[in-house]
Amino acid sequence: MSEEELKTYHGSCHCGNFAFTVTVPEIKSGARCNCSLCHRKGYFWLKIGSEQFKADEGTGELACYQVSGGCNRHLFCATCGTGVMAEKPGEPFMVVNLNTVKDLDRKALEVKAFDGASIGEPYKTFDVPTDVIDALDLPGYKTYTGHCHCGDVKVAFKSPDLYDPNTFVVSDNCSICTIHAYVIAYPERNHYQITGTENTTAYFMGDKWIAHRFCKRCGTPVNLDTQTGPPAHVLAKIPEFYHPRLKAYPTNLRVINGLDWKELGINYLAPGEGADAN
Repeated sequence: MSEEELKTYHGSCHCGNFAFTVTVPEIKSGARCNCSLCHRKGYFWLKIGSEQFKADEGTGELACYQVSGGCNRHLFCATCGTGVMAEKPGEPFMVVNLNTVKDLDRKALEVKAFDGASIGEPYKTFDVPTDVIDALDLPGYKTYTGHCHCGDVKVAFKSPDLYDPNTFVVSDNCSICTIHAYVIAYPERNHYQITGTENTTAYFMGDKWIAHRFCKRCGTPVNLDTQTGPPAHVLAKIPEFYHPRLKAYPTNLRVINGLDWKELGINYLAPGEGADAN
């Protein structure tokens, strides 16, 4: 394929309410930004000209979040929380989240790092209530706190050391885990405290026993509410090693403050190894 030859790629949010095409040279690389918002949402950016992007006819609208003092518009689906793209009004270019592009081998792409965290004023984290879990007597457990980008949703939990190889931290390969770039830990429900549940949207898929919760305002995916666990017919389809985690409160570690991601041992699941019956 010559450099001038163009290829059309199709993409969408997870629920399909917003679909699009991009017509660009073959995609060979993408950019990962380390700023507070891009990290929380797991974005994998492709910069394109605005004329190379086209929303499908009849597609839905996207919600918009703008960082305080910022000019970029981050657009996400208000139904499923998928971050689709970002744009700066008046500029002839935009960026598209490659996690939303179909039939693309993202693992084969060159990853270019972008130091967005060094631009502008440093991001200020929010105070997170821990009064409920502080009362728990759990020797050897550590307290972890975090929040969505805008601070409307806050989580805290006690867990064995997340850096301990025996503590299960996973990057799953299911469709929604891929599109949100989830990195999940599994604190027990009674070791968990969430503030601002009313500020989340719950997105259900498949057998509808997991509520994928994201912030209504900024679109940050926060956790997976397993509620009372899966029904029997679903449980039968899930590998046994996953069963102890099915009544946990799986949390997206991207929202947790202060983690050293270079030291975090992440298990990357191969096809067929995850709990794909959600």
